[in-house]
Amino acid sequence: MKRRSVLVTGGMGFVGVHTALKFMEEGYEVILYDIVEREIDILEERKGQWAFVPGDVRDWWKVLETVKKYEVEGIVHTTLIQNPDYWSRFYKVTNANFDACHTLLEICCLEKLKFVFISSNVAYGYRPDSSPMIESDFAPRFSGAILDEYGAMKQMCEALTTMYHYVHGVDSVSCRISWVYGPGTRSHLVWYPQWFLANALVGNPVKLEKGGEHKTDYSYVKDVAHGVYLAFTVRPLKHRLYNINSSEKVSARDAAEIVKKIVPGAEIEIGPGQMEKGIGNPGLHPLQMGTMLITQAEEDLGYTTTPLEQGLRETAEWYRKLPEIIVAPLIEPPK
Repeated sequence: MKRRSVLVTGGMGFVGVHTALKFMEEGYEVILYDIVEREIDILEERKGQWAFVPGDVRDWWKVLETVKKYEVEGIVHTTLIQNPDYWSRFYKVTNANFDACHTLLEICCLEKLKFVFISSNVAYGYRPDSSPMIESDFAPRFSGAILDEYGAMKQMCEALTTMYHYVHGVDSVSCRISWVYGPGTRSHLVWYPQWFLANALVGNPVKLEKGGEHKTDYSYVKDVAHGVYLAFTVRPLKHRLYNINSSEKVSARDAAEIVKKIVPGAEIEIGPGQMEKGIGNPGLHPLQMGTMLITQAEEDLGYTTTPLEQGLRETAEWYRKLPEIIVAPLIEPPK
């Protein structure tokens, strides 16, 4: 029997690694396609189930050569192409990411491969109203809505992914994910729960002047990986775009209280109010009051989620096994 295989772009990234692990658990060989290989502890126990291929996703011939060599069933596209002035100048990055998505879809069309594009909640834009966010919503949907370049890029790639299915017959799906946390990331782009947890585990007190009421949908990375796997494997599908997230809004203050349960004695203080920009990067946290509904993913894919406390407890177990816990510095939002 021929072994199944899948190519994961951004395979050395946080979501890419966990997506790869999920496919490996299900018996797939995984091709981790990325610019640079890294040593990742959670991949070590799966040696022999994955291969690394260095390359740029915009390199048509390199990607085509790889999918042919490994006879992959499809591509899961998690890559985000960045450059040093990423947040100050986005035009080249937006253009590059759209071109990369187009290249991969063309190859999937040529080779008759499946394709899953990893999108984001940013496709909904700035949403200060509390109405639910469903898959058919696209920002701006009401007067005054704000959609930044990153969100516009994600929307463009979603549209391209859907078009290739209906016009060219590619078995393609988009998955919108939201503020992913969990074991395996040491990124500076961290969110309240994991930032609180890391500081608590090393004994650092945390005090923020505001943001306690700010609610966000924090998605456990293992849930995201499972949802992406389902979007790749479950057929037939009724839809071609799914929210793959927790569908639960948690305030920063409630997240802090959960961390205090996990790490007794943790010192975390946070003042009232909203925080329209995130603690990990002051340009990354648009206000979204509505809940991202996962009804379609639950009904079509059988998708399920993990409570925040359970996900953080599992993340704490991972942290405790590390030789050193590196805590991301707090980047204050601009005044």
